[in-house]
Amino acid sequence: RNESQFKHNTENRTKKKGMHLLLLYSLGASHARENNGWAWLEELLPSFLHVAQNFKTGHAVLSTTCNANI
Repeated sequence: RNESQFKHNTENRTKKKGMHLLLLYSLGASHARENNGWAWLEELLPSFLHVAQNFKTGHAVLSTTCNANI
C-alpha cells in the first residue's frame, strides 16, 4: 500500500513539474510572438525537451498535456 501511495505521489509531482514547465514554455512562446523573437524560442526548445525527458513519466505527461492544450 505504501508503495502504491509513493508511486501516486511521485506521479503527481511529476505532472505538476511538467505542467509548470509547459506554463513557462507557453509564456515564453507568447513573449516570442509579441517580439517576433522566434530564435529565442528555438534556443529554449532543446533544453525544455531535455528537462522533460529527465522526468520518469515526462513523456506521458508531456504528450497528454500537449494533446489537451492543442
